Amino acid sequence: MARRAEKREEHHWPLVVEPATLRALALEMQKFLAAPGTDPNTISLDLTVFFSDGFRQSFTGVEDVISLENPAWCSISGLLLVAETRSAMISCQLGPRGSGTSVRVAGPERDWVYDCCRRVKERIRAMSRLMPPRVYMSPSLAVFAVMTFGLLGALFWFGSGTAPMPAAFFSPVIFVFAVVAYSVEVGPYCVFRSS
Repeated sequence: MARRAEKREEHHWPLVVEPATLRALALEMQKFLAAPGTDPNTISLDLTVFFSDGFRQSFTGVEDVISLENPAWCSISGLLLVAETRSAMISCQLGPRGSGTSVRVAGPERDWVYDCCRRVKERIRAMSRLMPPRVYMSPSLAVFAVMTFGLLGALFWFGSGTAPMPAAFFSPVIFVFAVVAYSVEVGPYCVFRSS
């Protein structure tokens, strides 16, 4: 039985996945697994698409994924690409929300595994963008919570008669920072753009 080398890396990069970059990533994975002188498109590629409503669907071609509609109410939140032969395997997961990006490469030689992992990681890194954090709490709910608890905090401090003025003033301010910290998503996320 031949020895098998394997490497796995995880990264937390916010990504923007566009059709051209997705095609390039899939082709890079297939090129590494194709025998010299053969067409990389002969290597099978399995794609699993994760949607924001919890649904997932499997495909066997990149163009099928690119042609998918991506409405806001059921948007694509993650993608798993797997290219495999009898002797080697490359797996790349982009999202879904909160899970970041992972690359897993298994093959017969250690140098091949390291080189493949580095090249696939470079393709993924090219998709990385600096994006502002997402807000997942409704703005009206955040305003209502700030007003309600801020007013209750102020009434509590003023009603006790023992609290100094700065404490009564700063209790709502502290709560505002808590609501903002709660409502901002700090984890990595992927944005999938349609063609």
